[in-house]
Amino acid sequence: ITLSLSFPPYRRQQHAHTMTGRNILPLLALLSYPQKFVSALSNGPAFGVNVRLAAKPGRRDEMAALLRLNRDATLKNEPLSQQFAYGPDADDPAVFHLHERFASREGFEQHRSAEHLADWRSFKASDPFVGAPTFDFYNLAEGSGAAPAPPPGPGIFCLNVDIRIRPEVRAEFLEVIRNNARGSNQDEPLCLQYAWGEDAEVRNLFHFHEEYKGGDGGKEGFGAHAAAPHFKEWEKFAGDGGPFVEPPVVKFFTTL
Repeated sequence: ITLSLSFPPYRRQQHAHTMTGRNILPLLALLSYPQKFVSALSNGPAFGVNVRLAAKPGRRDEMAALLRLNRDATLKNEPLSQQFAYGPDADDPAVFHLHERFASREGFEQHRSAEHLADWRSFKASDPFVGAPTFDFYNLAEGSGAAPAPPPGPGIFCLNVDIRIRPEVRAEFLEVIRNNARGSNQDEPLCLQYAWGEDAEVRNLFHFHEEYKGGDGGKEGFGAHAAAPHFKEWEKFAGDGGPFVEPPVVKFFTTL
């Protein structure tokens, strides 16, 4: 995929910041969830989950079919589930990215034990993945773009992004990102959603989910975003990568 991504040099697919507990958690987990999250359940901010899955040869279609069933059942049966977007990576069709949004952490906890995920649990137990699935858990910031309503359907161009900043630039970063989110959600007709928040465990690590529509499979919307004045302010802040602990990680995918 060829895009003018207006980030400093960045990594695709795999985030460089690997945390043991985060990478071994199975999708929609069966194992006990870390107590720090369980004890913090509340009716607080909306809760986001970004996921990366890589299917072994011959397992991709089975995984895609189960993800579709999971999405439909989750949105139908879970009142605290607000969004379930998924699709294949722009470069590797065996890799899938997901973004799930819940009204609270409590909604995510309820999701983990949902009966309609039984088939997914069986699939997960059959060793279908190349490497361990990776998960990013985050509290969505005030002003994050709401889940599109009604859901826009397939063919939406999406990004999941990870950005880890240096502590000394936090205040400036938050100002720039809030402005970028506000402009994206309010002033860009082809931007369906710009959602972001800080990692639930690691300070100064931020996660994003963005959705765009328009020509060329939604790339028109992303291009308009990259040309917007509020994004130019982000480019000015990002510069040559100095504000970041490591290069931002950007994962492109198109929804199914």
